[in-house]
Amino acid sequence: MGLCNVFISMSFDNLPTELYDSILSHVPSSHLQQTVLSVTRAIPLSPVSHSYLFHSIRITYPAQAIFLYRRLRQKRSFRADTARKETAAWVKEFSIESWSVDADVILNLVPLLPNLQSLNIWIGPDNFTPEHLEGLFVKPFLELKHLSLRFRP
Repeated sequence: MGLCNVFISMSFDNLPTELYDSILSHVPSSHLQQTVLSVTRAIPLSPVSHSYLFHSIRITYPAQAIFLYRRLRQKRSFRADTARKETAAWVKEFSIESWSVDADVILNLVPLLPNLQSLNIWIGPDNFTPEHLEGLFVKPFLELKHLSLRFRP
């Protein structure tokens, strides 16, 4: 009888963080952000790490790049600098899937991401010049394992 009461009183918000981490490690990175948002909305008190929201960033329209840059640079509190660096360090995969994102925004944004492992950029004829592309690779990406540059004629 006592064991039955244990199972009844257990709820999803009491599960250990490690269990959520294990479950989320099986979600493809392309679905990770939406999955974490769904879990945190369905189970608001769940101990899901916010780092999963920033693991894989996909920019599909130009304003998103500006919003992300502002988010990583904004000052919210006394410990804002530490929080900004922590949030930027969560980004492992970064993808620009728009032909019209401002290259200057990308040149300012990418260096803020110290643990970048995958970089995918669509380069259009109107937004990137050869100088922009050269400026992107001035500083080496120490953690980068995958680089994809797609050029639009």
